[in-house]
Amino acid sequence: MERENLGMITFVKISETPPKFFNDHYTLITKKKLSTMKKFILIAIGVISASASLNAQTTLFEENFNGVDSMPASMTVMNYNNDNVFFKHQQSGGVSGSKCAFISWTAVGNGNVDNLHFYPATFIAGETYTLKFSERIGNSNYPETIIFGFANSANNTWFSNSGLVTSTSTSYQERTFSITPNVTFNGFAIIANRSDDASGWYVDDISVTLSSQVSVVTSPASQITKNSA
Repeated sequence: MERENLGMITFVKISETPPKFFNDHYTLITKKKLSTMKKFILIAIGVISASASLNAQTTLFEENFNGVDSMPASMTVMNYNNDNVFFKHQQSGGVSGSKCAFISWTAVGNGNVDNLHFYPATFIAGETYTLKFSERIGNSNYPETIIFGFANSANNTWFSNSGLVTSTSTSYQERTFSITPNVTFNGFAIIANRSDDASGWYVDDISVTLSSQVSVVTSPASQITKNSA
């Protein structure tokens, strides 16, 4: 330490190197901050990785009927009771007034036994497949009986379905049905009408999606205790 007297004021020059205790204190604070930041970054990485994995979903099939002027090739129309009433392409009446699929009324007692078949594929055991579509009835006085799900193409029978559902709204409702098969099978998705009324039924915005099995990345977060000391 050096002193320099300039009249009434005395200046004291301190060594440019801080005392050891100051260095030790500064180093302690720095290590603590770095440790906290390291924990925060690793936790953030773990959360981001987990979220990305949990939200993984793949669209396998989509049909909104807007790109064509007749029933698209992606849809197979089945008219099991061989009457003159079956699913047809409709120029309006869909979601937001768009094109859609439509089946008209049939004579009471005869009954519609009509299906839309689509997305023929191999369904893998342990994977989750979801059928989604929007539907509405044409007249509030005439509810429609519907059924939807997935079928096995080996014997052309249902693999799993929603059971009979009554549609009662003239506004579009979203319907979903999911399966997670325990065996792999070849099949297809189905939307069907089972009504015998004097009205009609509209179907639009059909999709099939695959939800991947959850695979949470835990390795970044698991290293926090090991690496942050």
